Amino acid sequence: MNKNQQPEITQEQAAMLNSYLQNQPFLKCVCGSEIFNEVTKLKRISKLISGTSNDVLVPIPALVCVKCNKEFSSITEPESVIKTP
Repeated sequence: MNKNQQPEITQEQAAMLNSYLQNQPFLKCVCGSEIFNEVTKLKRISKLISGTSNDVLVPIPALVCVKCNKEFSSITEPESVIKTP
């Protein structure tokens, strides 16, 4: 297995994960929506820092609520989501 491959899981592990996931609540945006779109944000790294001849653009994935367009960030803003039963 090369370092970019994910380790394979057994059928038993997959069944346990599936059962666990089915029992977990969906996360909601503060507006109440459970639906998010994946978008891409860009950061620029100066050519002086990157050591290249041009600035480098780095894509950063993000989630945005389809209803209110607020960015979802459960790591930096735990109060921005509502757990549903």
